[in-house]
Amino acid sequence: MNLRFLLPMLAISTICLAQDKILTRYNATISAEITGEGTATVNYRKTDVPGNSYVIDKGDIKEIQFGDGRKSEFPTDIFEKLTIAETEARITKIISEKAVDNAKDLTAIKAAFVQGKLVVSGGTVNEGAYDFKDVKSFPPVGKKEGDRANVSVWLMGADKVTSSKFEKRRLILLVQGQDAAFELYNLMKHLNNALKAQK
Repeated sequence: MNLRFLLPMLAISTICLAQDKILTRYNATISAEITGEGTATVNYRKTDVPGNSYVIDKGDIKEIQFGDGRKSEFPTDIFEKLTIAETEARITKIISEKAVDNAKDLTAIKAAFVQGKLVVSGGTVNEGAYDFKDVKSFPPVGKKEGDRANVSVWLMGADKVTSSKFEKRRLILLVQGQDAAFELYNLMKHLNNALKAQK
């Protein structure tokens, strides 16, 4: 066989075999081409579904095996090294800069931690105080149109920080940017775990 044809074919087959693999915490293996990495997400294309681009939460990834032989492992809590104060600061920054109250009126909101509670103001749906020591559940991040995503959490909340009675409420925020949404989601989970560990 002519070497002129054999070498390009060999190069193409090597490229095809050198694909990345994402190993998830749910024992799934995704054959992929990693296209980018954010603070809390990894972007990829499935090798068997050309054209589409996907986003996966770093918290769901156990390991990435790159086609060139490198490996990258991911902790369950991607923000495990942050203090409670650092976590609270990042949560308030993302909410104040990237989140809106709801998809209907896209009202900009503000957030701050007061007496250990997250206080959300300026909106119509989520206004109030939320206690991250007592989280009931973290529903998965919900993808919306464009580059927006819903981040929600069921936890104890009240109209004011000074309220004597907190009740189960759902905080739901529409966040601009998939990576920012997953970052907020993981920061909230980290804060809940850190506060529970303090008890």
